[in-house]
Amino acid sequence: MDDPRAAAVMLGGLEDDWQAGAWGGRDYWARAEEELALRRVNLSSAKPTGDPSFLSSSPMIDPVLPPELERVVFELAAGRDREMICTLALVARRVNAWIGPLRYQVVLINRQRGGLDALWGISERCPETRTHTRCLAVSGLELPADTLPRITAAFPHLVDLRLWSYTPATAADMKALHALPHLRRLSHNLHTLYATVDAGPVAPFSHVTHLELYKLFNEHALTLPRLRAAFPALTHVTLFDLPDARLARAALQSWPALMVLLVVRYAPRTTARAAERDHIRYDLDTKKLAGIDPRVVTCMLADFERDWEDGAWSGEDCWARAEEEVAQTRMTRA
Repeated sequence: MDDPRAAAVMLGGLEDDWQAGAWGGRDYWARAEEELALRRVNLSSAKPTGDPSFLSSSPMIDPVLPPELERVVFELAAGRDREMICTLALVARRVNAWIGPLRYQVVLINRQRGGLDALWGISERCPETRTHTRCLAVSGLELPADTLPRITAAFPHLVDLRLWSYTPATAADMKALHALPHLRRLSHNLHTLYATVDAGPVAPFSHVTHLELYKLFNEHALTLPRLRAAFPALTHVTLFDLPDARLARAALQSWPALMVLLVVRYAPRTTARAAERDHIRYDLDTKKLAGIDPRVVTCMLADFERDWEDGAWSGEDCWARAEEEVAQTRMTRA
């Protein structure tokens, strides 16, 4: 095809293709967009053959599409295949300016990825992370006392911060979090701090709307009132492995503006027997919470790191799926 905007795709089933696009965005339009972006990469890497007509006929000399639309195409292609970001950034300076920062947008650190040393190394080797990193997750690591102050200094523009650790949060941690004015989504081990009477006063986080809570129990009578005072603007709350109807009702009463109360059962993929047991427990959890409120949603997660990473890139995570379920429940009841 002579025109770089023309692409050919094969369809095995029109209905299946539409459904795949409706759920995951992977329909024939999306595949065509990726083909166009890859074609531009190939054209840009082609070398002149000595024929002067090459320069006049190459569609990469002047963009065929309007710059706004061209940028959308590249961003879509980069979002659907994150491994292609570095390759696509080589197409042209303008493309590097558009999608180059995406290389630093999402950072996930765990033991397999080098731990906290790797995180500090990224911030030192790539100064761009200070400007462009928006989503950061630290999973399964012990957190020294200076971890949060260093994170807020190295990544001041974070919107989403997840600290999945058994290390409990401290009052100093919460003060350090106020250095992140754009923070909207947070996960931290908060139960010890907000369950103790002598916890120091912390200014409220009025800009945080999404909060993950784990190790939260009914016997911590002061926990929810303190959390409500610290996070007054919550619209989404996640509870892990706590199918307690009383706690769910108390959370809904604490945050009247709550849109979603998500109860997650973590079920890592192990044996078939363990998976069956997890599904039985999940069914019991669902029955316990059914009918409390349409905003209460239960789900199972086999890989919460991957769910977070997918959501950070595409917006499709357990919270987004819960929003859809709440909307569907409301429509059914109406």
